[in-house]
Amino acid sequence: SYDAQDYVGFLVSKDDGVTWEIVKNALAWGVPTGMAYADGKFVLVGDRGMIATSTNGRTWKTATLSPDATTKDGLLRGPVYAQGRWIAVTSVGSAFFSTNASYWEFLPSWLVGGDDGSPYNFNGLTYGNGFFAAAGLQGSLWTSQQGKAWGKRTWTDAGTNFTDVAFGNGRFVAIGSTFAVSK
Repeated sequence: SYDAQDYVGFLVSKDDGVTWEIVKNALAWGVPTGMAYADGKFVLVGDRGMIATSTNGRTWKTATLSPDATTKDGLLRGPVYAQGRWIAVTSVGSAFFSTNASYWEFLPSWLVGGDDGSPYNFNGLTYGNGFFAAAGLQGSLWTSQQGKAWGKRTWTDAGTNFTDVAFGNGRFVAIGSTFAVSK
């Protein structure tokens, strides 16, 4: 029988998605919250700083976080790969940056947080039109060209809690308790 609390389990397709099998893994810490495939690898993110990589979806290796990273920094969101770099944001306003997915640089919340130093809680991350974009609670919409320096974008309803953001057809769209569309 299968008990999801015993380990991090993965469903892996043996073929074209018709047949699936459960693959147990030693990544017993953290709950996965997002995954992407790019640059020849899967990258998995989760809570408490969980970041892992795999080339086949069956065997996973825990990534190394920079010494200043804290593993209590909420849930990681994303990851997104673009311009030769991986970006993941957290539910407490910080971010992680990597060029190889094996080593991740921690960007504390004060680098991407509010003017008063309070963090923004990011829920969604995407890339489009030369920018990474993150959206979250308190109407937070942020963009970055390189993934390290982030700028707050204008939004009139600070009470909006965004749950995700996507890019398509030449614009960003954030969803949540209200929709926001870039011009």
